[in-house]
Amino acid sequence: MVVLWDRPSFVDWKPMVFRTCGLWVVMPWTSGTRRRSTPGSTLKRPRYVFLVAGTVGGIHANSTRPADFLYDNLMIHSTVVQAAHRTGVDKLLYLGSSCIYPRHADQPITEEALLTGPLEPTNEGYALAKIAGIKLCETYRRQYGDDFISAMPTNLYGPGDNFDLWGVVTCCRP
Repeated sequence: MVVLWDRPSFVDWKPMVFRTCGLWVVMPWTSGTRRRSTPGSTLKRPRYVFLVAGTVGGIHANSTRPADFLYDNLMIHSTVVQAAHRTGVDKLLYLGSSCIYPRHADQPITEEALLTGPLEPTNEGYALAKIAGIKLCETYRRQYGDDFISAMPTNLYGPGDNFDLWGVVTCCRP
């Protein structure tokens, strides 16, 4: 899979490119500079796009920089979705986040809980951008017939996980 957009105007744009399972993966990022790219060209038309990119942070970062998280993630999602639409990809999978659900949603959370109450204030900017990404996929599917879908991975732990009641998981284990 190859998904690229026009080169941003800043110098420190460094994409990471690798091939896995027969697919080309391109993950653009910056070192401390906001993304300012627009939908553009691709090296070749990808068949599948897995939209898992985003600006993320902990509680402190989310609560002190809500505009950065909202803006950066809105730009990433809208840029990639529009580029996927323009190039006619076969399927786009957008990964949301469990933070999109209301702060006091009934447990276990169901999909129907989306947009039924206030969000957690400490990550509202990030959550709003993730909700917008979900709705962007839904509207492109409805208006253009694009096969754009979304999934919400949940926060799970279990056997083999590094669970600490007072901390957070700091690494992924195979």
